[in-house]
Amino acid sequence: MSRTTGYVFDEKCMWHNQGSISWSKWIEPGEHWENVDTKRRINNLLNATGMVSNLKHLRSRFATREEIERFHTPSYITSIKEQSDTTGASVGESELNFAKGGYEVALLGAGCVLAAVEALLIEKSISNAYCLVRPPGHHAEADRGCGFCIFNNVVVSAYHAREITNHKIKRIAVVDYDVHHGNGTQDAFWNDENALLISLHQDSNYPIGTGLVSEVGGVESADGTGNSIINIPLPPGSGSGAYEYAFGRVVIPALRRFKPDMIFVSSGFDASFADPLGAMMLSSDTYAFMTEELMKAADGKSPLLMCGLFTACHVAV
Repeated sequence: MSRTTGYVFDEKCMWHNQGSISWSKWIEPGEHWENVDTKRRINNLLNATGMVSNLKHLRSRFATREEIERFHTPSYITSIKEQSDTTGASVGESELNFAKGGYEVALLGAGCVLAAVEALLIEKSISNAYCLVRPPGHHAEADRGCGFCIFNNVVVSAYHAREITNHKIKRIAVVDYDVHHGNGTQDAFWNDENALLISLHQDSNYPIGTGLVSEVGGVESADGTGNSIINIPLPPGSGSGAYEYAFGRVVIPALRRFKPDMIFVSSGFDASFADPLGAMMLSSDTYAFMTEELMKAADGKSPLLMCGLFTACHVAV
């Protein structure tokens, strides 16, 4: 297998429209937290620095409804499509907003990640991949969108990896360092003995009431060494020291013990010091550290796929 990093980015994903933030008709609407500028800026930085020439560009595609239904319920998918075909959606409690046409963009975002899985496992033209997509996914549950997320890109792609390899890719590990807890991913793998989810997130940020240390999954892992969920809620302001310590004492040892066939990373940059919704004070150096540690853990034996989630307003890479 070529030691090459794949990169998938499609400008049409950037056309996803979350709308504006408006709490009252008497308050001027503001830009939505999850907007196009943050992810487009990363792509521009990769081009401006020349780093993009070191990456293998992957062709994007749309996910099929059948592929999305491996995780999401038919009734939920239908409801998203119906809203997308008319006026879009604005569901206040679950923070799920999208304009008309949002269904198709969500299929493209998920499909980009599926394309990277196929490049890793079928074409074997790359050894790892980074997917810079919108909309994000880790809050989306099987029958409910949540937290700006429509379809759960990582879960759908993990199921796809199992399916296209006839379950030769069986043991799936997901590391999620987004500042918010990935409740949708946790729900997907709660009773999966061949999955391991490790989530580092700001304690009691969003969604409220999930991501507790006591949430360990419904089954013991296949090798009998532990449960399928490891939550690491960290207090606000923890900074790089807490993340580095957690990686050294929990994340990397857990991955080595679990021996996954494939590693997925829910790569949210909103634990950055520059993000308005979090308070974890991380710098670019911390993200570089976590990426390097995960690459070492994969060590050429486990394909590694990183999927972009939320990004800080002024993130530097």
